Amino acid sequence: MMTVWGVPIGVQLDVGNALVGIGTILLAFVTFFITYANIRETRRIALRSSKAEAHQQLSDRRLMWSDGLREEVAELIALGANFDPNDKVRSDQLTKCTTTIALRLRPDHEDDEILLDILRDLLDFVKVLQTCGAKQKQQKLRQFIDKINEVQPAAKTVLQNEWETIEAEINWEKGV
Repeated sequence: MMTVWGVPIGVQLDVGNALVGIGTILLAFVTFFITYANIRETRRIALRSSKAEAHQQLSDRRLMWSDGLREEVAELIALGANFDPNDKVRSDQLTKCTTTIALRLRPDHEDDEILLDILRDLLDFVKVLQTCGAKQKQQKLRQFIDKINEVQPAAKTVLQNEWETIEAEINWEKGV
């Protein structure tokens, strides 16, 4: 019998069982650390994946915005090419199309502001053409056509800048 500070202790030490217990504890710690590392890696991958998905959605929305603007500008140019100030329906369509394009643009971007100025001028011409005399109407109509011809280059610049933004986002997403 063993004594500790003079107190008899009846402890029988079984080495085999002690080693099994220590092994079990060590296995639990190793399992904990491996699981923790896997959870961290899974979270990191999920976060990266969700960021890539968000950028993809943003790029898709920007492409839809560009397509919509392109269609509206084409419609505006078609309406303006055959514009008759006496045709109330066509004047209303042109006004609606011009307003829709203006609402898509961002006035804090310089190229968008240029296109917005052209659109404002077109709306002013539509109003003036409906109220002016015959001689003045011909002059204003020529100015209106000249202004319509400015829409396409201005819109092309806006769309080109938007495409460069989309392309930069796609390249960032790919890690280029």
